Amino acid sequence: MTSTTTADIAPERRVRPATIHALTGVRIVAAVWVVFFHLRGNIASEFPAIDRVIGPLIAHGELGVDLFFGLSGFVLALNYSSRMGASFTRKAAATFWWARLARVWPVYFLTLLIAGLWHGALYATNSGDPVPPRDFGVLSFLK
Repeated sequence: MTSTTTADIAPERRVRPATIHALTGVRIVAAVWVVFFHLRGNIASEFPAIDRVIGPLIAHGELGVDLFFGLSGFVLALNYSSRMGASFTRKAAATFWWARLARVWPVYFLTLLIAGLWHGALYATNSGDPVPPRDFGVLSFLK
């Protein structure tokens, strides 16, 4: 009986690893934690009773980012390890990074645009911004 490695199997016949639903649930919790972290000023001013209860937790939303990135790295490694092959190739790495950029950049840009419009509207109407940006310049927006 011969041993078959993942590299010996044609790409169209490789089996994709099963989804780990528990990790997906934890990633969702981490992402929501980060969203609440970014809304913490609004929550504190609009819902002070709720802020007294969850404020200490959402004040440390940067930990949600760490948790999300760690879990996402594991999920990416699980899903892409068989596609990357046994050894490093530039083509496989370029394909991987292009797939990551194509998936992340549109959502990032849309979120950045919404946040910029929100803070710009608050600034233009002289409304109080609970978490004001340090700089309203174009260069700051692009950074």
